[in-house]
Amino acid sequence: MKLEKTQTNNKAFTLIELLIVIAIIAVLAAAVIIIVRPGEVLQQARDATRERHLHAVETSLYRYNIEEGGYPSSITETLTEICDTNQYTTQECEEENLIDLSSLNIEIPLDPQGGVNEKGTGYKTAVRDNRVYLDSSNSETRNIDVGINGLVGHWKFDEEDNLICVGKSHWVGGMENGYFSKDHGRATNKLAMMWLKLVDRYATRGNVRGYTYNDEMKGQAIMQLSQIGLQFDESKSNNPFAYYTAAVTNSFVRVINIEKRNQNIRDDILEMNNLNPSYTRQHAGEWEASVKRNSKDSD
Repeated sequence: MKLEKTQTNNKAFTLIELLIVIAIIAVLAAAVIIIVRPGEVLQQARDATRERHLHAVETSLYRYNIEEGGYPSSITETLTEICDTNQYTTQECEEENLIDLSSLNIEIPLDPQGGVNEKGTGYKTAVRDNRVYLDSSNSETRNIDVGINGLVGHWKFDEEDNLICVGKSHWVGGMENGYFSKDHGRATNKLAMMWLKLVDRYATRGNVRGYTYNDEMKGQAIMQLSQIGLQFDESKSNNPFAYYTAAVTNSFVRVINIEKRNQNIRDDILEMNNLNPSYTRQHAGEWEASVKRNSKDSD
């Protein structure tokens, strides 16, 4: 008896075909987002980007202040737009009366919708009484601004439960007749280096080192330590390490919560266009479905 050999055609998609399909899906998804719901979701996403940009500049200003003993001289008391020094020279910035922050040696972030001035970034800054202010000119859903405190007051309750000021950083002379001085109450270089080492060590812990935005968490922690580092009250505790560690922990958690909120916005956009969200969102959905099934089986 003669047996016929049959062949099965199991031809699979090639890599080029898969890439073409993915590109088409991406184009269609972008088109749906723009046509169906371009408003609130995209505005929130842009504002989240603006907030990250301002905190990045704020962190760089902290580092500059620690290393140089002051803020860049180009910053004035008037809230003025920051120049896009990634594309324009110092002279071009001065001609447009924009703030030149090239001394920070970082890539100055640009607003998602561009600057108010053609050569600007869309972000403003000013220095008043040794306090730096940062503001977003193009914020859409909420006011976005950050400030760096220069003067720190120490307060306590007296015997009659009245709150009184017992000390001031950056202060010379008596409480009533003294004056503010940027040369007093500054963190020493040694203390600043200890803060940096503490943050670097904390960033290597197993529960945080895996995040892709680990550097952002470190920057937020350094900024927080620079802001509240001199507020430690020796009369209440003899353990400054615990005080600083708590500040670092809170800073890391704050950035994680912000990133989770941004991730939820991205997942909402993907699900709205019938695309797969992040693995975290998918896993959460599977877990909820599993809990519901188990509760039904127990009933």
